[in-house]
Amino acid sequence: MANSVIVSMVGNQGKSVEKKWTDTESFYNELSFYFKLKSVLNHDDWFVLPNIQNIDFENTTITYDYVGVDFEAHRLSDELKNQLRMVIENFEKLCQELNIVPTEFSFLNGDFINEKFGIIDFEKFSYGREDDIFNFFQEYKTNIGI
Repeated sequence: MANSVIVSMVGNQGKSVEKKWTDTESFYNELSFYFKLKSVLNHDDWFVLPNIQNIDFENTTITYDYVGVDFEAHRLSDELKNQLRMVIENFEKLCQELNIVPTEFSFLNGDFINEKFGIIDFEKFSYGREDDIFNFFQEYKTNIGI
């Protein structure tokens, strides 16, 4: 995880989230997997990645557009749970195609963009085998009650 996360709800750039790392490996891992995912997503996908407003390489800081808040899946309506289930299934397929194990990440809601969930936190992603990806998502769905 980033060492510091600052959420700004006002300012010249509007709502934003600034993440700062002291560990350069996690900073570059975040950027690498963000751009890997961003390069294959299009507007028809079930989830969105926040746009990057600024990258400060010297201070290992990334400023993203704000796309919502963390949530607890068991508190979602049945309709949103079904939507989240489809989002997770599509994200799992994408991870299988790219051989990505998303060891730790967050879905966001609250400020739905075109009624889509946002996804953040890429610094813990790694490359892995199909069974690693499958096992991760099985455990993830069980843990959130989907």
